[in-house]
Order: sequence, then structure tokens, then C-alpha cells
Amino acid sequence: MLNYFKSEDGSSVAEYALVLTILGAGLTLAVINFKAAAKTAVENAATRVSYAASNSTGSTGDTGGDTNTTNTTGNCKPKKNC
Repeated sequence: MLNYFKSEDGSSVAEYALVLTILGAGLTLAVINFKAAAKTAVENAATRVSYAASNSTGSTGDTGGDTNTTNTTGNCKPKKNC
């Protein structure tokens, strides 16, 4: 392969170098843009998961409140049917 480049005239080698430089710059820009897009997507997903977790009531739907409306202990809570 080195013989191929040696047999080419100077302008062809310069053209190959220019093409490789342009491809390298294009790939670099693509990676930078992909990195920014991936970071934004992960941050958005994390925000949504955090928001959903903070607003969830649990897998059983239990809000943690006392559902017993009968006063069996003598302690009647406000807004309960005692």
C-alpha cells in the first residue's frame, strides 16, 4: 500500500490528506453533537423518573393514611367517622 502512495503524484496525496481531514472533522463534530444529545436525553429521563417517584403513591395505591374509621382505641382522629 505504501508503494501506491509513493507512485501517486503530490497533488493526489494532498487530496487524500484533505479528504481524511474533512472526514475526521465531520466525525468529531458528530461525536460532540451526539454526546450533547445523549446527555440531554439522560437528564430528561432522570428528571421524569425523579418527578414520578416523588409523586407516586406506591405500587398498592396506599397513601399511607389510616383507613380505619372505627374508633377502637379511644383515639378519634379529626375528620374520621368515630
